[in-house]
Amino acid sequence: DEIQSARQRFSATFNALPDAVTLHDPDGRIVALNDAACRIFRRSREEMLQLSVRDLNPGLPAGRMAEVAREYATGESFVVETTNRRGDGSEFPVEVHSAVFRDHGQVRVIAIARDVSARREAETTLRESEARYRQLLHGMDKGIIVRDGNCRVLSVNPAACRILGV
Repeated sequence: DEIQSARQRFSATFNALPDAVTLHDPDGRIVALNDAACRIFRRSREEMLQLSVRDLNPGLPAGRMAEVAREYATGESFVVETTNRRGDGSEFPVEVHSAVFRDHGQVRVIAIARDVSARREAETTLRESEARYRQLLHGMDKGIIVRDGNCRVLSVNPAACRILGV
């Protein structure tokens, strides 16, 4: 009963995660995955279990998973940002947290892929907004100086420099 209960807790936790979780052998073949992986990669569980990490990440160099299994100590985690491909061929940016572990004496790599499309869009929107602000600030003929709470100058436009003679 205790073993069955532990399995159910693990399964519920594993499948409740919102990010795609895949387990790989040293050759990169997918040996297990959570429900979110199917949803995010837009593939069935059966199809996913026929794939390797290179099907999800075509830019990954051949043999990289074997290198990971050799280079990283068991339990050591690492993070990369890359691009993954869905079943429909669309690509999306991901942040992948991975770790090497042993499962019944066999090396496995767990990969937790988070779709960072929304974050990237927000960063782009913020950069564009900041660029428009700078353009407006520098294009004005009125002098503007922006200071923080300690009166340190954070920003000054060309008109303020001209007016102040600096």
